[in-house]
Amino acid sequence: MLTKQKEAEAIEKERAITNAELKKLEEEKRAEVERIEAEVERIKALKEKEVAEKQKEKDKIRTETMLIEKAKEKEKLMSLAADKNIQAKYRPFLMKGNTYLLSSGGKFRLNKNTLPVPMSYSRLVKYGALNGLNSFVKTACSRSNDRPPWPKPNTDEDWKEYEKLLTVWNISKLIFPLLGKL
Repeated sequence: MLTKQKEAEAIEKERAITNAELKKLEEEKRAEVERIEAEVERIKALKEKEVAEKQKEKDKIRTETMLIEKAKEKEKLMSLAADKNIQAKYRPFLMKGNTYLLSSGGKFRLNKNTLPVPMSYSRLVKYGALNGLNSFVKTACSRSNDRPPWPKPNTDEDWKEYEKLLTVWNISKLIFPLLGKL
């Protein structure tokens, strides 16, 4: 019986050692998993930071590209508006004169007390001369304006030409004042 008791004690001792080794091994594995998870989180944070920095760089490049395109467009408009041939087409608006737009429909009044000036952009807006092709053409063709009027449109081609001029005007309207034309 002593042997059986010693055997049981030996088995119990071995089981305790095995349990202790398993517990130690389990703690080591758990610590290893925590270390790996921490490393994964660190790598994720680095990746997220890298992605955010790349996105910021992309946004910066997009913004710079957009600014360059706008500067090119402005330069194109400036050269277009500075073109004497373009300006000649807008003589009813850009040439200096003594009349001013009085109402919608292209009615003008003579102002004898001032120096000749280009047509007032604010009056063009106020009286709807820029609200559409008909009002634009009516204002430009008005004979009561002391600036050279456009010929009245008689054909579809004339209307298409005036429509192009209105389109260019709407693009260039902010450029003419920079050139001292409005």
